[in-house]
Amino acid sequence: MNKTQQIIFGLAVGAALCIGVIAGMSFSENIFVVMGTGLAAGFIVRFVVQRAFAEMNKNQS
Repeated sequence: MNKTQQIIFGLAVGAALCIGVIAGMSFSENIFVVMGTGLAAGFIVRFVVQRAFAEMNKNQS
């Protein structure tokens, strides 16, 4: 990954964690549910962004 992709990756995962925590807080007050929702959202976005960058890099070469 080049520097631009790393920055985009970090911003996407950070935003997903934030949105996941907010979504978790909207339907539960249990801290484990809130953190689990945030981590799940972050993991899903991490997987999607890495897959997208891998496809982009494969198409460039």
